[in-house]
Amino acid sequence: MLIVAWRGGVEFGRENSIEAVKEAIKYADVVEVDVRATRDGKLVLHHDARYRRKKISASKYSELSLPLLEEALEIVTKKRSIMIDVKDKRIEDLVLKVIDGYDKERIVINSLQKDVLLRIRKRDSKVKLSVGFSRYANSVCYMKRVVRALNPWIITPHKDIADIARNVHARVVPWLIVDENDLKKVLSYSYGIVTPYPRRMRLLHEIFQ
Repeated sequence: MLIVAWRGGVEFGRENSIEAVKEAIKYADVVEVDVRATRDGKLVLHHDARYRRKKISASKYSELSLPLLEEALEIVTKKRSIMIDVKDKRIEDLVLKVIDGYDKERIVINSLQKDVLLRIRKRDSKVKLSVGFSRYANSVCYMKRVVRALNPWIITPHKDIADIARNVHARVVPWLIVDENDLKKVLSYSYGIVTPYPRRMRLLHEIFQ
């Protein structure tokens, strides 16, 4: 079972910080980071659209004190895999340009926005994808279409969606696993888990094996 460190590994420091990422790779198989684009085309690690009241997409990189995606790629892909959660639309080409030259086997691109992932798949037929379902999927047929088009991991907090995904033989990665009870509920069917506590989940998983 893969352990995915949520938002760079918040167990170890500020979310999406390089300090947290450096610690997360000691325990997680995959480190997830949130990515947004600045006005001058830099990809920075941040979840929200604003940073200290500044809109990231309207700001130059020099106006922000945020780490670059390249910094995380350099650290993580030498030992582990990285999941890039694309928060903005229409930055697919920029994301693919930045990851070019790194080990694609260690990179997964994630989004809640299916259209973002479809555009990435059209540009790169081999890069790994994962799709977040924060709301219920409409049907097995809809899930089949998503899986056929993207071949993604399915990231979801909902058991119903997980069941539908399993029915079409998709890899399910439950989100967000925070304690022992959460882990016990998903162990039987999960390909991996997304957690803010990779160190704790690593220890628990070893005990339950």
